[in-house]
Amino acid sequence: MATDDVGLEILRPDECLQLLVAHTPKVGRVGVIQDDRPLVLPVNYAIADGAVVFRTGRGAKLAAAVDGAAVAFEVDAIDASWEEGWSVVVHGHAELLRGGDEVSRLDELPLRSWVPAERADHVRIVPERITGRSIEAGMHRRNDVPPWDLRTS
Repeated sequence: MATDDVGLEILRPDECLQLLVAHTPKVGRVGVIQDDRPLVLPVNYAIADGAVVFRTGRGAKLAAAVDGAAVAFEVDAIDASWEEGWSVVVHGHAELLRGGDEVSRLDELPLRSWVPAERADHVRIVPERITGRSIEAGMHRRNDVPPWDLRTS
């Protein structure tokens, strides 16, 4: 098991992809640059052929896809009671997909937005780099900080 400089487990890219596939609910965050500032927005996602796909309407995510902009996509799972969890970050370029067999195939995925507004456009992020870290329960518990264990409340 490889660890980083603070002792967190470094996840291999294949482990990261497995976590993205297995994670529920399928909600992640897309990071884009808008007006020279970072902007992070939630999306419902699916994994298709090793790429992250989501649907969107007009706005920053669609603009990033039209421009083929560099983006980051993040998903995590935490258990605050046990102080454990993982985080996966996918770096790539947003790509707008329109029409054709590929979009028809993506329409078959369980990719449903929670937002009532129309989300007709499909965006794909093919991973150029995928990284992840995890922490096990109690691995870095500090004695000088009281535990926030919700089970004892």
